[in-house]
Amino acid sequence: MSDGQSVVVAGCQRLTVTSTGPAQGCRRSVGCSGCRPCGADLVPAFEDHDTVEGVFIADRDLDRWEWSNTRTLRRLITERNLATVGAFVHQVRMGKSFKTNQPTLEKLCGLVIESLWYAAITTKMSHATATVTALDYAAEAVMGNVYDPTGVDDLAKDWTPGERSRFSQTFSIAAKRGREAQRLAADGDHQAAIDIWHAVFGEPFPAPTAQPAAQALAALSAGSITSTGRAVTSQRGAQTNRPARSWRTR
Repeated sequence: MSDGQSVVVAGCQRLTVTSTGPAQGCRRSVGCSGCRPCGADLVPAFEDHDTVEGVFIADRDLDRWEWSNTRTLRRLITERNLATVGAFVHQVRMGKSFKTNQPTLEKLCGLVIESLWYAAITTKMSHATATVTALDYAAEAVMGNVYDPTGVDDLAKDWTPGERSRFSQTFSIAAKRGREAQRLAADGDHQAAIDIWHAVFGEPFPAPTAQPAAQALAALSAGSITSTGRAVTSQRGAQTNRPARSWRTR
């Protein structure tokens, strides 16, 4: 690493040392695990005086300063958030929570989710509709090029066909579950809908209340079973229950 990079990165590392231990980081940033409540990354950078929004960011692995349009990205995300009346940033966070809850998506960085959601969510939508819209879009988009919101970098250029297929299947299954949750909510079974969203997003999403045994038995007679295995009186779960005769030999 050049002397300039060494000095800047070392300074960032000193700033991020906390009682939790030494700072962690990646090739372009130094992570601050002690920054509460959600952590932060410090990125060594210098202005690019030849452009309006460009900066040069230290890449420690490649031992060089790389040009970045991160300010352009930030501006576009801010504009999209304003266009959706403040909903977009929250919906991206939900998408990243979904990604964290899916082992098959471990390879995807947060910018991939942000880019897919940016392409899919262009106007104000409810969180449920936006999530299903983004998941449906992602299921198809990951089979081709996936550009960041600035349109400069193809984030999918190193993905193998097998990885693309697994990513697509994961997004598709989640979209199907999301539509199921919407149907159940429309039928008034909000706890069943919450149960499904909890399975999709993981622990950050609230868990449903426990289902009474009597309610479950009543639902089994003519309702349906959700994709999470919950018996509901609505017939719009993943699998419909149909009353049937007891088995007779004659």
